[in-house]
Amino acid sequence: MRWNVMLKIVGIFLVVGICMFVKHSSSTNDSLAYQITIEPDSSFPGWKEYDYSVENLRVYGQGTEWHIWCDIHNLALCEARSAWGWYSPNGRSCWGEWDFEYNEWEIVDIKFRVGDSSPEPGAEYRIELDNLHLGDVQIPATNSWYIVTIHNVSINTGSHTLFLGTYQMDYYPDIWLDYILIGDLRIEAEKYNRMGGNDPNPDLRGLWVNPMDIKVQFWDGNPDDGGQLISEKLIGEKQLVIDRHHEYPENTFYAHYIENNGIFTAMANWTPTYGWHTIYVIVDPDNELEEINEMNNIVSREVFVKEIPPKSWLSVDLGCWKEYVTPWTEFTIWAYDEKGCYEHFAVKGPQDSKFFWSGNYYECNGSWHIGFNNTPVSFQLRDEKGHAPNGVYTIKYWAEDIFGNIEEIHTEKFKIDTKAPQTTLFFEGQHYITSKCYYISPSTEIVLSASDNGGSGTKITRYRVDNKIWEEYNSPIKIKNEGLHKISYYSNDKTGNEEVIKTIDIWVDATPPTTTILFDRAYVNNALTWINENSTIGFLGKDIGCGVNNICYRVDNKSWINYTTPFHLYKEGEHIIEFYAKDNLGIKENIRKMKVGVDNSPPTIILNSPKKGYLYLFGREMAPLRKSFRFNNIIIGSIEIKGVVIDSSYVPKVELYMDNQLQFISHTNLIDYLWNEPTFFKHTIEIKSYDYFGYSSSEKFIVWLFNM
Repeated sequence: MRWNVMLKIVGIFLVVGICMFVKHSSSTNDSLAYQITIEPDSSFPGWKEYDYSVENLRVYGQGTEWHIWCDIHNLALCEARSAWGWYSPNGRSCWGEWDFEYNEWEIVDIKFRVGDSSPEPGAEYRIELDNLHLGDVQIPATNSWYIVTIHNVSINTGSHTLFLGTYQMDYYPDIWLDYILIGDLRIEAEKYNRMGGNDPNPDLRGLWVNPMDIKVQFWDGNPDDGGQLISEKLIGEKQLVIDRHHEYPENTFYAHYIENNGIFTAMANWTPTYGWHTIYVIVDPDNELEEINEMNNIVSREVFVKEIPPKSWLSVDLGCWKEYVTPWTEFTIWAYDEKGCYEHFAVKGPQDSKFFWSGNYYECNGSWHIGFNNTPVSFQLRDEKGHAPNGVYTIKYWAEDIFGNIEEIHTEKFKIDTKAPQTTLFFEGQHYITSKCYYISPSTEIVLSASDNGGSGTKITRYRVDNKIWEEYNSPIKIKNEGLHKISYYSNDKTGNEEVIKTIDIWVDATPPTTTILFDRAYVNNALTWINENSTIGFLGKDIGCGVNNICYRVDNKSWINYTTPFHLYKEGEHIIEFYAKDNLGIKENIRKMKVGVDNSPPTIILNSPKKGYLYLFGREMAPLRKSFRFNNIIIGSIEIKGVVIDSSYVPKVELYMDNQLQFISHTNLIDYLWNEPTFFKHTIEIKSYDYFGYSSSEKFIVWLFNM
């Protein structure tokens, strides 16, 4: 009661005068000003209280080879202690460092549960995070616990190091450290990574773990009544206690401890005689610690040693393959002993995993369970919804007979496999893929490949084409018939997980494309296509399957050209154009040919009657005229104007003019017109001709006509 009152009084003084105990360093480059508060903490356990408990004593073996196992549980406090400090000009005396990982960036409070039993109050301690000086703090030397809080510290994602140590003292401090809280992350003080001092003074010891080097003894029989000591051991994890400068190796040693609320499993080998024995296990047999509860330091167990211990084994049924199982796999632990026995078992699995046993659901946290006498234990790895997280599940089990004989622990590991395999379809040979369809040729092989990605492995892959019967896939598939087909496929793994059926459209294409040659202006005459230099030549490819990939052409047996845009031919005369197309599967059209004529010249007019330079009498050619005569012809009487127009392509129109007056139009290349009008005068006769491409020519001559 008096102690609680004293703590409250100390707390009042701390709240009122907190600035007297906390020092901030804001003027140096390696430090920032952080608010630091100190509050008394009287929560359990109290100051330097210890309690070790011996639990879960197990004895098993057969013949003369036996083993004794037990768990030593630290129910009270285990802490790091800074023993003896000294003034250090470098700013660090007795110290410890803790490495840790932080998973997100945030502003947190950093807390220490600390106490001080130094004879002189006011020992000063330095706090650093990643070499950043957070501040200095003085712990009241009242032999009680305090919570030191550094407020609003920014911490990033990643690896960090926290430092705590005595700082520039001229006397011996004695700090006790229970744990460190960084936000929600708790670090036990005894889990430091590095410790010691950087001062050559041999009294500068640094941190150590307290209590340490606690012993456990194994006895056959009562230790106080003639029992026989089987084994004595130090318990706990091995820890470096003093990490001195390399010049003082004699100050470096190791000790053993069990962390706060930790469990250490101790084991001793035993060679017994057949018959009844009482096994005793005692922790802290020499009473080196003043513990809260001394009654749990010793346990005993009677065992009847016989030559053959009970035997247990595990069977696995439904949806299992080697170490792979499903949530519905049935596990059964069997046990046998001639006098009767029961099973002990534990299941350890991923986070949030459960198992179903005897109508109830239990967490897969490694806790031990006991079955019913002479009754097999059957369970499934699943939760209330039938789900089980993927991962490794460890099942431990052993049998115990009615006399306490225990066999060795069996350990078996299984992997939950709830994911179906995934089947991939690909092609060997000609293929072309679009967002809507897969195109192949009849010779293309369709290959199915299944992967279970760390699961139990693919057991079977099935497929079907066009909704026919399902077939087991063993070798590549070929589809011969042209046209659209549907192929469906899926796989099962060895634990029975079935993939969702996948279906794709496949077009089997064995027909080459066809190509049409295109002209923007052309005329066909006697199986010859006529164009001129302004005509564009192009190609149009069609394919009923995968589509045209490219078209190639060449002119007059020259090099092949990949067609991209229309082109022209400029040289007059006949040419041979060859062309073909390929589709996206590489199927090639047979080479096609076309004869093309290029016409870039106007038509030629050949006049048979009247001929220039002649006298005509009533339609008959009579005599030539002198070259010096002013007229091309002298015509007496009517006259037939006859002739022909010659052109490479086509002559759609011929016109005849008399004194610029249109007299006659022919839509062929022939000229045949009778002039029989009364006249006695000079006239100009003009013949105009036009070909298909618009080229034109004219023939003009002057005649003297006498016709009554």
